[in-house]
Amino acid sequence: MVMIKNDKQFNITKTRLEEFRRMLADVKSNNDATVDLIYKKIEEDALESQILQFEKEIKEYELLKTGKVNYISVDSISNFHEALIKARIIKGWTQAELAAKLDMKEQQIQRYEFTNYDSASISRINEIAEALQIEIRDIRVKVAEPGFTSLTPYETIQLTAAREKMRNQGMLLPI
Repeated sequence: MVMIKNDKQFNITKTRLEEFRRMLADVKSNNDATVDLIYKKIEEDALESQILQFEKEIKEYELLKTGKVNYISVDSISNFHEALIKARIIKGWTQAELAAKLDMKEQQIQRYEFTNYDSASISRINEIAEALQIEIRDIRVKVAEPGFTSLTPYETIQLTAAREKMRNQGMLLPI
């Protein structure tokens, strides 16, 4: 999942949201008889999906910025970078402030966050988690069943968006 990691990205996302809203309004108002209605519907759905994604990212960032979030749920080790970034945002720290607490350069924290901490060692990640005062609880490990294939984060987002859209259109009822 894409997430907003700093105020600059937040402002860019808000700008992009408005651009996509204008594009959607333009597509919906296009009554040209030569436009294929199926293509128009596909284009509308694509724009609406991106708008929903932008709105979700903006709401999440605004919520994190309030500092009122106490727990962050991470579903896998490969997504632990989200906890580090979200904890920094919740604390109200910039990348520069986190770097200063770790006696590092701001650019290093920027690189870590840009690459979702892929280049950071386990000991460095632990050091950052300690600086952010992250307390890890309830780690559960399940060994996958034979033949089990998990969805990628992108597939999970798409499935969730499709389920939400179907629910909103009355095609999927809650159980």
